[in-house]
Formats: sequence, structure tokens, C-alpha cells
Amino acid sequence: MRYVLPAVLLALTPLIGMVSQPVPGHSFGLFAEAGSGAGVGQQGTGTVSPEKPPRPAFGDIDGDGDIDRDDLNILIKDINKSVGESKCGDVCDIHIDGMINTEDLHKLKEYCTRPDCATK
Repeated sequence: MRYVLPAVLLALTPLIGMVSQPVPGHSFGLFAEAGSGAGVGQQGTGTVSPEKPPRPAFGDIDGDGDIDRDDLNILIKDINKSVGESKCGDVCDIHIDGMINTEDLHKLKEYCTRPDCATK
């Protein structure tokens, strides 16, 4: 797949990694075009290094790389507590209202990695 970025986005390329996280060991490529002159149409490829682990996905409460029944169980233990009273804190406040409640649980279920939030 080929991506063409406007010149304005070229200055934001360090931020792209904050939005999209390549998987370690997999290849990626980037094609950028900006106006005319040197550097137009240059392409680059590389391999993602596992040296820096990716950030946990939103909702991955236990940080194991997926959202499953284990994450739900952690959240359930803190149901009806404020973020400050809970063990998992703001990580479990999926609905971002200061409380760990059933709204967070229902929202987290939408993000499960596998059907029925299966662990494997």
C-alpha cells in the first residue's frame, strides 16, 4: 500500500508512531511527496525493532497485549468505586467519568480482542 502525505504532515511524522504502532519484526514502508525539488517521491522501508515495547492498547488493563476476560475481571473487582478508590485507577475508567461502573464494563466488552472476550 502506498501513502502520500501532504507537506504539512511530514513535520508530524514523529507523531505517526503515536497513532499507529507497527508490530515488532514486521516490515513497513512509507512513501512521502512534498512539493517539488530534492526528496520528492523518496521512499523508505524498515523493520520494527522489538527494543521498545509498544504501548498497551486502550482497555488492555493487565498489559498483556489483548483485551479479554482477564481485563474484564480486573475491572469488575472495582465496580462502583471511584477512580481514586479503585485498585486499577483511571485505566479501568473506560467511560472517563471518574467512576468504575457498568458503563465501563459494557464499553470494555466492545473492545475485546476475541469473541466472547475469550482469553485464548
